[in-house]
Amino acid sequence: MSLLAWNSHIAEKLILFRPEVLEKLFVYITDDGVSRWSISFEENGYLKPNDKLIISESCVFALNRIKFFICPNAYFRKIISKVLERRNFEIFDASTVLDILPSVCSGRLFGVFENLDNLSGHKIRVLFQTKDSSWLTFLAVLRSAFRRNPPVRLEFFVFLQGILGRTNVDVTYLSPLPPEAYNSLVAICTHVSLQDRGGASTARLYLKMGARRSAHPSSVPELEYSSWDEVIAKVTQRSSREVIMANAQTILGEENRSLHVLSSIYC
Repeated sequence: MSLLAWNSHIAEKLILFRPEVLEKLFVYITDDGVSRWSISFEENGYLKPNDKLIISESCVFALNRIKFFICPNAYFRKIISKVLERRNFEIFDASTVLDILPSVCSGRLFGVFENLDNLSGHKIRVLFQTKDSSWLTFLAVLRSAFRRNPPVRLEFFVFLQGILGRTNVDVTYLSPLPPEAYNSLVAICTHVSLQDRGGASTARLYLKMGARRSAHPSSVPELEYSSWDEVIAKVTQRSSREVIMANAQTILGEENRSLHVLSSIYC
């Protein structure tokens, strides 16, 4: 299970009723959850309930007792140990293996848009971050885009409220979308820019399906960036098919490795 504010009271009741359930309780860790726990720890010196951060008292109760976590060990062990102030837990080293939609549906959807790709012309579509973005951050990106004056049409999709006048850079403003619409949006984008918290599932699906490029402020060397000018420069460059397929094979390899780890829990 993933431990959230709305379901952590169930874990608390199970632990109180029958403590031995801890031997069978595995908590799936997300980057969003760890980020919120870290903010609470940095603000208070310990993990503290906080409605704004979606951390309930039951969540804190359960986290202080859980023995088994499912997450990439290299990324999360150190921060989990710091936030929980203990090391008496075990990590099952597995990444997410779940798509936004059922895998077969996702594959078919990406296939449809791949076949239609040539009809859209030479246009670069960028999904700018996968959750709500701040105006200040996005305006910094637009300033970089305007300065570079890209020779091809550059179209952004961004989760913001409001309207800007259109120039040679188009902006489409988004509200929260149902999974089918979100998957379609991801499928038509040539690039995806991620924020520090969240978006791992989107990036995984995007790269696995042989889509173009994903970028992150502190990721693998080929995709990382240190300024918005660098982002605009990278998205206007063509990616070779070899790089695209290498990305897809890397994701598929990690997915198969994770499935093998998870099979030791569920089988």
